[in-house]
Amino acid sequence: MKPKLEIVRSYLQLTKPRICLLALGMATVGFVFASDQPADWQKLWFALAGTAFIGAAAGALNQYLERDIDCQMRRTLVRPIPSGIISPQRAFSFGIYCAVFGVATLLYAVNFLTAALGAATLVFYLGVYTPLKRTSPISTFMGGVAGAVPPLMGVTAATGLLRWEGLLLFSVLYFWQIPHAMAVAWMFRDDFTHAGLPLLPVLDEEGWVTSIAAVLCSMILLPIVLLPWFWEKTGALYFWGGTLLGIIYFGFALSLMFNRSLVAAKRLFVYSLVYLPSLGFLLMWDKRV
Repeated sequence: MKPKLEIVRSYLQLTKPRICLLALGMATVGFVFASDQPADWQKLWFALAGTAFIGAAAGALNQYLERDIDCQMRRTLVRPIPSGIISPQRAFSFGIYCAVFGVATLLYAVNFLTAALGAATLVFYLGVYTPLKRTSPISTFMGGVAGAVPPLMGVTAATGLLRWEGLLLFSVLYFWQIPHAMAVAWMFRDDFTHAGLPLLPVLDEEGWVTSIAAVLCSMILLPIVLLPWFWEKTGALYFWGGTLLGIIYFGFALSLMFNRSLVAAKRLFVYSLVYLPSLGFLLMWDKRV
């Protein structure tokens, strides 16, 4: 019989907690940035709870659907389903429960629009991105759509409306994701190749298209990030901080283009995890009411 602590850890692993934490952080940024002062912290709590359960559902059901792929890659062999700690049936039931609870929480404690966005994102992630990953290199770009929704949900939770703040943060997160995802796929391309997944870095053996996609998206990201300052919604701290963060991000992407190595990909990946929370903090800190 498996220890209870191991089972609890495995269910937590099913939720892909790092991705969930990133989503919750960006939802918080969207909520705070779009809120009038003072923000409704109770509503934020419910918004984060609902978003967390939807994120957990996405992680669990994705692992259920990709359990055959996970069995073929070294980096995913330790996941709960391939390792045999949690059965596919239990993972599926857990994912469905989280989905229902998450959407219900947003519907009854936040608002209909945020609940609808959460449900639509889950359906898109599982119904479009997940199967597309097996057949087309554009899956990464489609998956970016689902991954960019959390800050938009934060804005709708605060305001009940689709406002410019949400669309702006959606764009920021989308264009941030592409260099991040390209770096990850380049780092683990052997695993993806072994599993037969036609991701862009797998098909692009020389890495030119992969690295150019990272460079172009990091270039597009910089002017989008600075729009709040041009619209006089943030101060000079955000402008200079966002500019510096963006230039460094572009530099790491450029480094990957000229030196398509695992080291360059890892540096881009690590910095991407520094860039996003740093930008979110600046946006909330230097917000003009």
